[in-house]
Amino acid sequence: MGLIKDRVKKVLGLFDELSLDLIIIVNDPNLQYFTGIDSG
Repeated sequence: MGLIKDRVKKVLGLFDELSLDLIIIVNDPNLQYFTGIDSG
């Protein structure tokens, strides 16, 4: 699996593990980490 897909899969696992309904990514380094998109 690709690097980004692995990261997304890990985050999705946290939804169940921590009973999350929502996750908000608010800063550029985190957005880039999870999407691979450089917003700068």
